[in-house]
Amino acid sequence: MFPAKETNSLSAKVFITLLTWTAKTTHLMKLLLREGTEMRKLTYFFSFFIFLYLGNLSADSFSNGMAAAKNGQFKKAYKIWMPLAKKGHAKAQFNIAFMYLRGMGISENTKKARNWFLKSATNGHVAAQFKLGYMYEFGEGVKKNYRISAKWYAKAARRGNKMAQNNLGLMYVNGMGVQKNYKKAIHWFRKACVKNYPMSQFNLGVLYSQGLGVPLNYSLANKWYEKAAAQGHIGAHNNLGVHYSNQKPTKKNLRKALYHIRIAADNGVPSAQHHLGLLYATGKDLIPKDYKKAAEWFHRAAQLGDTKSQYFLGMMYAKGLGVPIDTSEAKKWLTRAARLGHDEALHKLSVLME
Repeated sequence: MFPAKETNSLSAKVFITLLTWTAKTTHLMKLLLREGTEMRKLTYFFSFFIFLYLGNLSADSFSNGMAAAKNGQFKKAYKIWMPLAKKGHAKAQFNIAFMYLRGMGISENTKKARNWFLKSATNGHVAAQFKLGYMYEFGEGVKKNYRISAKWYAKAARRGNKMAQNNLGLMYVNGMGVQKNYKKAIHWFRKACVKNYPMSQFNLGVLYSQGLGVPLNYSLANKWYEKAAAQGHIGAHNNLGVHYSNQKPTKKNLRKALYHIRIAADNGVPSAQHHLGLLYATGKDLIPKDYKKAAEWFHRAAQLGDTKSQYFLGMMYAKGLGVPIDTSEAKKWLTRAARLGHDEALHKLSVLME
């Protein structure tokens, strides 16, 4: 099968955002998965998660606040929790902070959110420690400060927070706020993997496939990708497809590769979509030649910025393969590819312009 790019996905339990990367990239922050970037998309889901996970509450007043929040009565919850927060109730402080951060029942105020998160974190609230790490890493309501971010991630990680363990591992991979140290990164990824955390499973797979901090070992990379994929990690599906496609071209390996690449392609991974387009265009490896389907997959990948797909789609419009001949469309896609540095697209575009 044609080789495809491996991918990195930034994901949460509900929403998934995908990025692609090449094996030659030097910025591993772009290669590996971190928890937190997608949290802006999880406002109300995460808020209710926070309210619900607090579970067995001893104080009736706090329980009343939780009940109010579950019913969407955020102003009422705020009035119940604020007196508790002022008295040092760490969970109440955390919820007050989150309400200020998202403007739930009160006006949004990131400065006050940060202050209440800090009070809660100082009182030992693990989720607040993680959230402070995230805020300082990504500059949410505060000035970016990787050193402070790593400090709070470390506090939460030592308390067993798997998201913090994963993100701290990435800080060590990239030397952000701490000295770059692959061994320590692997240590924290493994801690999270003990909790069956798919993001860290994926990250370990990446490190084994790149030989970073561990001997290069594709079998172990596949092992961790399989674990992450079993939990629905799309990037892991894509990378498994890449690995199986690069193994001995037996029918078994090809079927596995197609299975994983289709899942990745259906879930918006441009490199996987490009891979399927190539397979349909050539009619190899268990897929009959079908220019129309090839054009469809190239188009999906091209819209997501895949340069090679933009080039192939432009050429298909120029030659009428799977689509009607359309010089205007051909020029459009070749121009996009050329602007992104595709030399052959630039050459073909100059020919069309003559």
